[in-house]
Amino acid sequence: MKAIIDNYSGCKQGFAKDITDINCIAHARRKLVDHHVANKSQIADRAVENIEQLYEVEREARSLTPETQWHLRQARSRPIADVLHQWM
Repeated sequence: MKAIIDNYSGCKQGFAKDITDINCIAHARRKLVDHHVANKSQIADRAVENIEQLYEVEREARSLTPETQWHLRQARSRPIADVLHQWM
């Protein structure tokens, strides 16, 4: 079953390529920030810090070619995402 959280075209393109599970880190981050603000959750704060590291890599990648972006993400984002995934 395919579910689109919002109208983001990237999700639609992924589903067209038979990707069946697409999650949005921005939506997750927003909920974690809300939880931290409401409850002073250190757990949520830690997750937000890791997500901010991913955002930093994306800011660096903006001006790069697609191939260079891929290499940057493999070198920098993948380890951060792997740590976040294991931690969760």
